[in-house]
Amino acid sequence: SNNSIWSIYEDKSGILWIGTLAGLNRYDQNKNQYICYQSVSNDPNSLSNDFIRSICKDKQGVFWIGTDGGGLNKLILSESKGFHRDIIKI
Repeated sequence: SNNSIWSIYEDKSGILWIGTLAGLNRYDQNKNQYICYQSVSNDPNSLSNDFIRSICKDKQGVFWIGTDGGGLNKLILSESKGFHRDIIKI
């Protein structure tokens, strides 16, 4: 989504999560496939802001996505839910 990269996280499957100025990219190295997640104003399950500053994953498998100006996003990935986001205001 953008060449200005601020954070990278590699999960156990070898998938790269790349935080940029224009969204969160998911790169599957085995399939050579990119998916870009971006903020959509009328979608409550999209990112709160496209400027991704940090990415980490906790012991329960929840991704925490820190944005610049949009707070903290809680990303839960599952087969049934897909991309689900909860914004936590700090």
